[in-house]
This record gives sequence, C-alpha cells and structure tokens, in this order.
Amino acid sequence: MEMGVTLVAYRPLAQGMLSGKCSAENPPTGIRKLLYGKRFLSQAAPVVDALRRIGEKHGRTASQVAVNWVICKGALPIPGAKDPQQARENAGAMGWRLAPEDIAELDALSAGD
Repeated sequence: MEMGVTLVAYRPLAQGMLSGKCSAENPPTGIRKLLYGKRFLSQAAPVVDALRRIGEKHGRTASQVAVNWVICKGALPIPGAKDPQQARENAGAMGWRLAPEDIAELDALSAGD
C-alpha cells in the first residue's frame, strides 16, 4: 500500500480448504486432492478451527472470516463462487471488520514457523 499498489488475493479460500469443508480426515477429491494433500490439511487445521471460532463470535462463517481477514490485511480478495449460495456467502465478508486480536491470532497461526 505504501506505493499505492493493492495486492489481489486470488483463491483466498484455498479452493474451499479454509471453509472447513475438507480436512485431513475428509480430504478433497479430484485435482484438489493433489494440490492440498493431508499434510497441508493437517497444517491448516488450527487456522480453520480459529476461523470457525472467530466466526461464531461475530455471527459469521469460517469462509466469511477468511475473506474478511484478507480485506483487513489490505488486499483485494477474489473468492470464487459456483452457485448463488456461495456468492451470498462471499458477500457476508463485507460490511464489518475483524478485531485486531482476531487478525493477530490468524496471522500467528498462519505464519507456519
């Protein structure tokens, strides 16, 4: 942002992985199975858990929290939508902001030491 450039976050939900739809115990199918194997899903689990918990606090879904997190970080998210329900879900990320402590928690969990 210092240089007037806005980052664009393509696939901010990691093709649905951050929605909590898939897990190491319930892996995706097709090409996503190759892209997001059990290792990725196991590493992402604490982030997905936090997205869900934070979402409950704000009356939002994990997906809405994830997209809002991208917005709070100053990037422009481009989440995909396969149907009107997913489009409505994405729209629910707008019009509110995560608390600074929520952002800090998600940042720490996603740092991937």
